[in-house]
Amino acid sequence: MNKKNLKIYIINTFNFDMRKEKVIYLYLCKSKISKKQRKQLTPDVEFENYESWKKYIVKRYEAYNQIGLTEFLRMLNLLLRQSKKADSFNQNICIAYMSTFLSFLVTQLGNNYDPNVHIVAVLLVYLFLIPASTAYIISKLYDSYGNGDEVSLLQDVREIINEITEQKE
Repeated sequence: MNKKNLKIYIINTFNFDMRKEKVIYLYLCKSKISKKQRKQLTPDVEFENYESWKKYIVKRYEAYNQIGLTEFLRMLNLLLRQSKKADSFNQNICIAYMSTFLSFLVTQLGNNYDPNVHIVAVLLVYLFLIPASTAYIISKLYDSYGNGDEVSLLQDVREIINEITEQKE
């Protein structure tokens, strides 16, 4: 089953739409969401604290029997593995791009080196500004491409479903 069919299966079987749930979770975490995402939220899913969001999840899935909850946990684990794999891939791509950029920048600075420039200015650029700006750019790229929020959402939902499963045993 490909990723798209898997998500459709999870929506139809478990009423868990990852895109909608992620927007709700981002709002809960006070993360930045777009105006389009904000319009998707209704007042009944604008949670201000974790406990009210947890009650929302429990209410939706407490009616499931042990077999259904176990199946849902398996699907959450599968989505979690896929999200972590995508997260690692995106992180590696960002690092590759940034190392290429940094190499180009250092090469250009080395080629245009003027011996009349004070050594402190050169050291400042090489030792502080380049690493600091590179770290900042990597973190921004990683945040924009990463699936960290998705992984956190799936882990939290899995934890709640585990609690429900344990209560039913």
